[in-house]
Amino acid sequence: MSSAFSIEKKIASELKNYVAASNLSAFMGDPLDKDNVFSFKSTVELDEKEEFPQKAINLLNTWGMHKYYIPVEHGGSLKSFEELISLVTVMSQYDLTLAIGHGKTLLGSVAVWVCGNDPMKSKVAHMINAGNTFSLAITERDHGSDLMSSQVYALEVDNGY
Repeated sequence: MSSAFSIEKKIASELKNYVAASNLSAFMGDPLDKDNVFSFKSTVELDEKEEFPQKAINLLNTWGMHKYYIPVEHGGSLKSFEELISLVTVMSQYDLTLAIGHGKTLLGSVAVWVCGNDPMKSKVAHMINAGNTFSLAITERDHGSDLMSSQVYALEVDNGY
């Protein structure tokens, strides 16, 4: 009897990682509906015009996706990376450009969550909550993702770089 309860408890624990993804998928709607901002049709049209999916990004922010790039202990919604991966998977199923374009904020802020001090974490959390985006200087217009050709550099100032 206790092992059955243990299994149910584990299943319930695992399922909670997917509630937000299910909610996001419902919010994004039917990708086959040509009038849906998140539709495959819209994705192809934007791709053919080489346009960034800003309208879709804005809608994801109204849903609160950006809050999943901030750990809960800093005022965000990020409880587990499994939950985050499920959310990114949902976005990717609609549009990989959208997932990368929106998810860059996590990549740009993760170093602060891992090794930043409390004032840094507080500032970054506030900025992301306010809708600001971050990136990690991993691409440049003239060099793409070729890190050996990167012209990004850090300047030392009084309190750091």
